[in-house]
Amino acid sequence: MKYYFGNYGGVNATEKSYADPNGVFADFYDLVANTTWYLTRVESPSGNSWIKIDYEDEYYCFGNRKGQTYYHTVPGENPATADYVLAVSYVQGKRIKQITTSSGVTVVDFIASTNGREDINYSTASRANNLSANSTAKYITAVDVTSSGLHKKFDFGQDYFISSATCLGCVTYSPYDAPQHKKRLRLNSITETDGANQLPPYTFLYNTSIPWRYSLARDGQGYYNGKESNDGWFQNGTQMANYSPPLTTGMTTYPTLRI
Repeated sequence: MKYYFGNYGGVNATEKSYADPNGVFADFYDLVANTTWYLTRVESPSGNSWIKIDYEDEYYCFGNRKGQTYYHTVPGENPATADYVLAVSYVQGKRIKQITTSSGVTVVDFIASTNGREDINYSTASRANNLSANSTAKYITAVDVTSSGLHKKFDFGQDYFISSATCLGCVTYSPYDAPQHKKRLRLNSITETDGANQLPPYTFLYNTSIPWRYSLARDGQGYYNGKESNDGWFQNGTQMANYSPPLTTGMTTYPTLRI
């Protein structure tokens, strides 16, 4: 078998990205790099039988707080305040659209949402230019399969986790306080149907709470610890006095999944 990735046979499936460590959105075309090469074609040794995978373009960006630097210029002086610069990653992404075969018998369509995702940031084809707007990137709402006159569809019931936490380290510093930073996309159910009849859905229940995307409530290993009053990530020093040590295993509640 032959496997093709990236750009092949008229399909552009190479994802590009750019990291903007200082969040300044300067011109960066010479710094854009290919970061992912998606599978575009599976072919028999003779080339007579094949599976083709098509993609759609989508653009989005996301950020992360830069690491903080702790230093003293004079013995006994307070440590430096937190570095609130947001390091941004911009993605010229790809979303799977359709799978076709050489026989023409089987077609798989991946149906995208009408609206853009509400949990990641907006960008354009030229740059990641707005960290306070919703993304134009979409999510898959259903997978539609037709084969030899038969039809089957899988509908995905989705909405968002929404953080109920008060992120004191977010609300003071824009763009950390944009509404989409409180959200994460969530799968609630999968329903199988043939267009006329449907089976009972698989449903997913989650036992979890989420922080804001740029919350400082993190322990020494970077895991969420619920201490939203943190103003930094250091264990000592006047500026970082609200630091909390990592939660122990007995205090940690892990998300659970029930089907």
